[in-house]
Amino acid sequence: MSSIDPMGKVGLGDEKNTWGTMSLMVVMFLEAVKKDDFQRVMALLSEFLETGTWPVNPLHIACEYGSLRVAMEIGKQCPLLATIANEDGNIAMHLVSAKGDVKMVEFLGELDPGSCLVQNKSSMIPLQIAVVKGHSVVIRKLISLCSESLEKLTSKQETVFHLALKNSQSDAFQVLVEEAKKLNQGHLLEKKDDEGNTVLQIAIFKRLTQIVELLAIESSSSSSLQIEMQVISEQANSADTDSQEISLIHQNRDLNRHPVETKHVLLVVLVMIAAATFTVTYNLPDALLKEIYPVRATTTGDVIFGRLPTVVYLMVFNSAGFFTSMLVISYLIWPLALRSILLFVVVCTCIVYIIIVDKITPKFCVRVGNFSFSSISLVWTSALAFIAVGVTIIRMGKYALQFLLQDY
Repeated sequence: MSSIDPMGKVGLGDEKNTWGTMSLMVVMFLEAVKKDDFQRVMALLSEFLETGTWPVNPLHIACEYGSLRVAMEIGKQCPLLATIANEDGNIAMHLVSAKGDVKMVEFLGELDPGSCLVQNKSSMIPLQIAVVKGHSVVIRKLISLCSESLEKLTSKQETVFHLALKNSQSDAFQVLVEEAKKLNQGHLLEKKDDEGNTVLQIAIFKRLTQIVELLAIESSSSSSLQIEMQVISEQANSADTDSQEISLIHQNRDLNRHPVETKHVLLVVLVMIAAATFTVTYNLPDALLKEIYPVRATTTGDVIFGRLPTVVYLMVFNSAGFFTSMLVISYLIWPLALRSILLFVVVCTCIVYIIIVDKITPKFCVRVGNFSFSSISLVWTSALAFIAVGVTIIRMGKYALQFLLQDY
């Protein structure tokens, strides 16, 4: 059962024995808090504020039992209590971070903003304690209250990422990665503790495959992390089965797992393909544009019968190749610092291409039963369908090939 010793330390033990060393006033206050007897709490709190001689910080008692109403009243009458530590150097913010009480964390953060950076005798700040305990919601709240806490190191030069993995808190680690990305603090994943260990090395040592996979994704925006991933992958090729599995995670991820040089080459090739399809579309021979095809006049426009004009087929396949290239280009430039400008250029290029296709494509209708389609809608629908079918066939072929080769 939870207890609080005379020096204010929250721990585990026999409450009766602990209370025996306390003053009667403290025991009465503790019982009132447990029973949520607010009137009695306020009466005893008034006596404490008059004497100030209790061996236990009453705010710590309120935090231990999660009584937000009592804590708020204490904070209102004596906010200084939020800065007073127990024998372990823990202030109220340390205690509620360890318990995972997010409402109490929010209240204490507003009462004393500086409490988020206070270290206890173990050189731990509240965020680091919450990470060790794996309280993901509290982690987000503490970072929102004080983003600086994300960068603080322990006495062993550990980041919060080190602490999460050393304590097998994978969910907490993923939350930290998300928050670090929002704050552009991804470089913290590259830091080493006092023993020279990176978070990637710890993840591999503890065989946290999911974390290694996450770090492999993040390596696309970090050259040093990418180099480390590559070195460890090469070392793992001759290691045990688990290490080889981790190596395969690095090797088989999609574009994010490729070396930077490969991505650059791929980007150049795709830009050239997109430019070529754009140029071909813009400079189609007049003979194709003026090709004669059988039509039937109707009140809603010409309806084609027989084969489609060659230019329609060109527009379908050209558009499929162009937009596939532009999508992959957008994916490759996403991690870059100037991605907003580059994506704007991509969007503008796509709009210009759409306008050109609309101008070039002959205007007619195609009837299928009781339905009719314009030539433009036919081109775009067919192009999208071709992209979807093509990607599906390629992926199925990849899995089929892996299945056929798995015994070799």
